[in-house]
Amino acid sequence: MIILESNARIIEDPLFIEVPLVNRKFKMYFLESLSRNTFIHLPTYEVLCDLPQDVEGCLVFDVELDDYSMLYAPQTKLLVKKVEIEVWDTIASGVYAVNFNTNQITIKRIRENDLIEKSTLTLYANPDTSGEGSITLKKSDINHIWKAYKMVSAPLPVND
Repeated sequence: MIILESNARIIEDPLFIEVPLVNRKFKMYFLESLSRNTFIHLPTYEVLCDLPQDVEGCLVFDVELDDYSMLYAPQTKLLVKKVEIEVWDTIASGVYAVNFNTNQITIKRIRENDLIEKSTLTLYANPDTSGEGSITLKKSDINHIWKAYKMVSAPLPVND
């Protein structure tokens, strides 16, 4: 008989920080505030973190706001941080939320960053390289980019 010992431990004082939440209900208000460079009050979502600096300047994006994401199930919440425009040309592969054509947001994987040579950025919905659900954006159409750092909540898949 094998007895496994657990290394689980109780965290005495877990640190939860409220982070602004961008969901379907507030998507248009959020995008409008970005285009006007104004502040709006968003609902918040509690995120467990080690240090307050871990979530400084971050947002929580609800995957439901992206009808085209095949990477995550609806209701998945991702902790994201804005990528400054000065470094867009050097963005490496990863999962990003991209605001384009003023009122569109998509959450996809960046695999091809051709912003320097072709002024395009190609985003993929699928983890494979089939190209299904991919989108290529011109740099001039991109308004904002956020890098996803952490999945803070996700539903379990339902098998019918």
